[in-house]
Amino acid sequence: MDGLVRQLAGALHAVERQASTDQLTGLANRRRFYDRWSTTLTTSTGPTALLYLDLDGFKPVNDTYGHEAGDAVLVEVAARINAAIRVGDVVARLGGDEFAVILPDTDDELAGTVAERILKSLSEPFDALSHEVCVGASIGVITATPDANPEAELRRADQAMYTAKNSGRNRVHHSFPVTSAV
Repeated sequence: MDGLVRQLAGALHAVERQASTDQLTGLANRRRFYDRWSTTLTTSTGPTALLYLDLDGFKPVNDTYGHEAGDAVLVEVAARINAAIRVGDVVARLGGDEFAVILPDTDDELAGTVAERILKSLSEPFDALSHEVCVGASIGVITATPDANPEAELRRADQAMYTAKNSGRNRVHHSFPVTSAV
């Protein structure tokens, strides 16, 4: 009976991991990202930064060389983002060519430094199945206070990313919360 319980526990753990992990990149998936984002905001005692990334120039990779080449680029993007962050930060693939990075206990200045480091790492060419390709990223940066609304902050990060994209792509844009005058 003890062996069966261990087998079932192992199988449950494997299923939970599969349900919360992006199959292609091994990063957190959208479900795990939302859970970690909400949890971090409700348990943090200081600011939490969020980087929202959308790749620039990725669609032509898929269109020209196929989805297998695009997948190879996405796997390498994930590895480069992971190499640019700290232990304890969370990287997620939200879908397609969109990624997010949760930076606990991080102010805007440090978040900007991490975002620039990621941008620089993504500026190097990628090997897409023996084809050298270049992609970049538009990155929105926000810093949220403890107990901030996770959905509202995520929208703010998404809007910051679109501002970066609309300002010429391959850049970082910081969004600051609107404060009401008293």
